[in-house]
Amino acid sequence: REEQEAYIRQMEGEGNVPAGKDAVHPKAGYVVKTHKTDKDKKPEKVWVNIVHHEKVDEPTFEATERDGVKGTAWRLPHSLGPPRMEKDKRDSVVTTFDCCFHPRAVAMTLPGGAARDTARLREVLVNTALEAVENGARAQGQPNYTLDREFHVLKGVDYKVGAQPQTMLFPKNPAPVEVASRDGAGAKGGAKGGAKGAAAKASAAAAKVAKPGAPAP
Repeated sequence: REEQEAYIRQMEGEGNVPAGKDAVHPKAGYVVKTHKTDKDKKPEKVWVNIVHHEKVDEPTFEATERDGVKGTAWRLPHSLGPPRMEKDKRDSVVTTFDCCFHPRAVAMTLPGGAARDTARLREVLVNTALEAVENGARAQGQPNYTLDREFHVLKGVDYKVGAQPQTMLFPKNPAPVEVASRDGAGAKGGAKGGAKGAAAKASAAAAKVAKPGAPAP
């Protein structure tokens, strides 16, 4: 990891970032711990760092109605970094990913954050990140790559591993991508305006993202 980070920063300093790419320095948000599941093998621990940067498009919201229940659909643009290997406290190797969202999206999903339905919104965002990891692995020839949706947000840890998130390379002019809509706050319980009301409050919170305080695994 250190060599890759040093190489990217050297290219950036020398003005040799690959054509059509921008070197982006995300900020830490929180760490999701889950497992790669395989019926024929022991589950393997996976970390997904939820990071954020303004170059990712903001989340958007729209009113929905399903079976007579009104709710809000949340679209979450994101960018997934390549897999890398990190070590845990037991010196075991853990496959690790960085998934970058807009700061507003991350601020809305922090434990104790601005959204009144924070837990539900966090579940939506994390599942989006897990799906991105799965889709990336399947595109690389691992058709059965599956992550457990019983995840944990690590208490008091905002990034694995290191003081600063790894530099990511974003396309300068990304092609339009259709981001799948997800049911946000109010989609199941019939509550009204959960995600939209939280969005306004999250604008200020996005400028200062606090460390998470969810239960440890």
